[in-house]
Amino acid sequence: MSTPEDVLAFWFGPPARSEDELLAKLQRWFAGGAALDAEIERHFGADVEAALAGALDPWAQTPEGVLALVLVLDQFPRSIHRGSPRAFEGDAKAMELVEEANPGSGARVGWINRVVGLDPDSLPEEQVQLGDSMLPTAM
Repeated sequence: MSTPEDVLAFWFGPPARSEDELLAKLQRWFAGGAALDAEIERHFGADVEAALAGALDPWAQTPEGVLALVLVLDQFPRSIHRGSPRAFEGDAKAMELVEEANPGSGARVGWINRVVGLDPDSLPEEQVQLGDSMLPTAM
């Protein structure tokens, strides 16, 4: 089983020291591809299942743990189960964690959706299951 530190080190890596390094991080996060999907499944597949079952809930006792748990529940399933409804299984729990850590954040995300012109009615059904508080995964 991984630790929150393992998850954060994998996802964020060392701080970007240049614009090129930052762009590489953004490319990895938002357009990772099959190789990254396979790497996430290999390293964190068991963690995703454990988090969905509640076994990683103790991670939520620290801010770093909350962030790691949100990644395991929200981002990693999108890679492991790409193209499947399972990709979104952890979304509700991830949003609950974010809301608990930062009250009112769900309403602010909904506001961001409206400001940038995202119409929840135009998104695939699985991406609006939490209402307009959810950003599409491509952002």
